[in-house]
Amino acid sequence: HLLHLAALNPEWRFFCFGDDWEMDLLIYIVFRDLLSGDLSLDDLNAVARQTGLTPSLLDVLQQRAAQVVGRGQSVSIFLHRVRFRPLRFFQVAGREVFAFDSYLQLAARCVQENWLSEQDFMAIWQPEQHL
Repeated sequence: HLLHLAALNPEWRFFCFGDDWEMDLLIYIVFRDLLSGDLSLDDLNAVARQTGLTPSLLDVLQQRAAQVVGRGQSVSIFLHRVRFRPLRFFQVAGREVFAFDSYLQLAARCVQENWLSEQDFMAIWQPEQHL
């Protein structure tokens, strides 16, 4: 679905949210690296085979990936550390990956990046005062 959305909306910037429970990080990194051109279609095949993707799904993935590879769309990845993996686990994935333990940390990062106003942050920090 992400590849399809990227193909239909070349002007979009993607904010991908997930957790460290299953494969969210891998999926988002592959998506980011396809869009940036850092991952080739051949590399995508190798990754997909290692994850056990069936040949029919691999064909669909290849068709959709071919439409967006190297397009340069921006992808920011936010992962909730529900397993509390060490931060270095996420740091190897690049600076676009932000691992957080609480939604307050996530909100603070969004203020830092100017994606959320300080007033909205305060509503998250002290919700009872902003009802």
